[in-house]
Amino acid sequence: MFAPRRPERRAAPVLAIAAVVTVALSLTTVSARPHPRPPSSMVVRRARAVLPHAMAGPSAPRMTGAVCASARPHAHGGFLAGLVAISSHDVWAVGGTDRHAGGGVGGRPFIEHWDGRAWRIVPSPDTGGGYLSSVSAVSAHDIWAVGTVRGEPLTERWDGARWTIVPNPRGPDRPPTPGYDSRSLRGVVAIAPRDVWAVGTVHDGELPLIEHWNMISWAVVASPQIPSGRLLAVAAVSSRDVWAGGDQGGSAYSKALAEHWDGTRWRTIPTAATSHDDSLQAFAARSTRDVWAVGGYDDSEVRGGRGAVVKHWDGRRWSNVPAPTLSGPLSGVAAVSDHDVWTVEGTSMLAHWDGRRWHVVRIAGGADVSAIAALPTGGPWAVGEVRGQPLAAHWTGGRWRQVATPAVDLPLSGEAAIPPAPGVLHAIAAVSATDIWAVGQDNGTSNGQGPVHAITTHWNGACWRAVPSASSGQDIDGANAVAAVSSHDVWAAGYSEGGADVSFGEQWDGTRWRLVSGLDRGSTVAGLAAVSASDLWAVGTSSAANGPGRIAHWDGRRWRSVPGPTGAAGRFLDGVVALSRRDVWAVGAVYGNGNGALIEHWDGRRWRDVPTPHQAALRGSMFNAVAAVSPHDLWAVGQRANSAPLIEHGDGRRWVVVTSPRIANAANGLTAVAAVSAHDVWAVGDVIEHWDGKRWQLVPAPPVFDLLTGVVAVSPRDVWAVGAADNVGDVLQVILHWDGARWRHVAAS
Repeated sequence: MFAPRRPERRAAPVLAIAAVVTVALSLTTVSARPHPRPPSSMVVRRARAVLPHAMAGPSAPRMTGAVCASARPHAHGGFLAGLVAISSHDVWAVGGTDRHAGGGVGGRPFIEHWDGRAWRIVPSPDTGGGYLSSVSAVSAHDIWAVGTVRGEPLTERWDGARWTIVPNPRGPDRPPTPGYDSRSLRGVVAIAPRDVWAVGTVHDGELPLIEHWNMISWAVVASPQIPSGRLLAVAAVSSRDVWAGGDQGGSAYSKALAEHWDGTRWRTIPTAATSHDDSLQAFAARSTRDVWAVGGYDDSEVRGGRGAVVKHWDGRRWSNVPAPTLSGPLSGVAAVSDHDVWTVEGTSMLAHWDGRRWHVVRIAGGADVSAIAALPTGGPWAVGEVRGQPLAAHWTGGRWRQVATPAVDLPLSGEAAIPPAPGVLHAIAAVSATDIWAVGQDNGTSNGQGPVHAITTHWNGACWRAVPSASSGQDIDGANAVAAVSSHDVWAAGYSEGGADVSFGEQWDGTRWRLVSGLDRGSTVAGLAAVSASDLWAVGTSSAANGPGRIAHWDGRRWRSVPGPTGAAGRFLDGVVALSRRDVWAVGAVYGNGNGALIEHWDGRRWRDVPTPHQAALRGSMFNAVAAVSPHDLWAVGQRANSAPLIEHGDGRRWVVVTSPRIANAANGLTAVAAVSAHDVWAVGDVIEHWDGKRWQLVPAPPVFDLLTGVVAVSPRDVWAVGAADNVGDVLQVILHWDGARWRHVAAS
């Protein structure tokens, strides 16, 4: 899985011809003149959502065939991979609908709860893919689950009322191996509200991954240096006694890996040798002198055998314990006392240690058991799957009994819960709650090498539906920006590349999109804003060396180029908001000498530069979008040179920097902003942030996007955001909706 990258601005405006801020949706080098031919060289040309000055408007446009896609046939299925038992009437299990989804769009996580009488599915955030692999509890009101989605770690938290997604940092970075998770979390242990550990792997075993929660945010913690390896499980005795394990690879073989946290640092602890290829897959920690670790070995190339591995820590060293006679590795362990230890094989076989030897027990019905958890009384629980269905089994009366579990609704043929829609959405604008437009570009044809077309998709209050876009006849058409005047007057603009590179512009008349000429030749439109049908502004950048930011105005009949501030060379404009004929704001950046964030203002006669605070300290920063509540309440967002968020507030006379949160070790740039009121403003990009009138806060959202590039706010309970995600090189549209309580992933057209 890639992480979006922002290329550095150079002295010459070689990057200015892409819609201002170019974000590579791959780790390949961004050329001076990138072409949107996904997935191999796909680039997201950032564009900004434009809020119409008045949200009220006529009813949605009349379009033949504007119906929602019919529901797809569904089956039932799923698996459970993680388990925690808090009490006899409070047990949680986590898993997913597709064990082979690989964290991509196939399948989705799900969570079940035992209340002492029955297992029930508990609603959890819509991630659009992935699975959960482990769960741990501080208390009944503080539970953590971890997994992976789209090649990124997934962390969810239960607060006693609902599950929410908690943002996760980007960790150690290496180019991913196609078809494998870039980073995934395999195990979690919750010690206290401000002390939670999660472990996993980077790029399918290239590096171990350790993360820590401090009650405020997750942070990546340095682990001991090893050539390669992965961590598959974690357990804790206390905050100063934590164990993690998995395996590490040398040049010729792998061996078990055990790491220990002493309250200050992680260090590798030698394990007793077992074979040429062994791994630790689960831990159970009872005390400082009583820790169990289980896993397996594979000597098929040497002695032709596979089997179980059991190790015990006595406070000084690890030693091998005779393993139960089973055919494969052990995937789970639970220890109640030194004479009451359970372990599971990953099939229907389990084993119990009575202090002297193992007793093998079987769950009937062809089950595959993944995890086990035990309480001092009441008997242990085991979870997994049986014939493609979730499995839960309980030890009572001297035998294992299967307990009915609800199956999860999922589409047939391994389709995603949210069907993928190829392409990128750059911007969004609304006429009303039932008349919203999003624009972008598709992935082309012939494996990304054919013509690329602009995307125009419409929300009618029930579903999103693709509407044919106008075509310039060039090789590439892309829509970066959209502005809505009324249901029969909507504008989209961007760029065209081919025989002649020109700005791309089209207008919706209530029936169809038609091509409109007159926008500057050799420039790219990045932002649109509308005051009325005869008063529209377009801003962008020029392909000319050291060119100025491009500004054009529509007077109801044609587009005219409008001069920028005197000496406005070496700059690009990326966002614009229009409050009246005499009050228009545009933002972007200056590159070359004195590079940094840029704000310009139109007073009805001319454009002029507006000073921004701390200009010297913010060298290398840029603004990507601007929005307004009123002439005296404006917001501009972007990013600093280190990819930290940049937010400034304007009162019509001057601008001030406003503090905003950020996730450690992660990109936090903001690309779009939308305002409902003075105490309700949204900003999106690498993350989602909200202003409540007092401060900016990070807001959890389904981890289905790599970058959000447009946002529009219809009301406090009706906010839309659009962008893109990369699923193993396939660029997909992303649409999210805020209903006043949480963000949800919505199917694109």
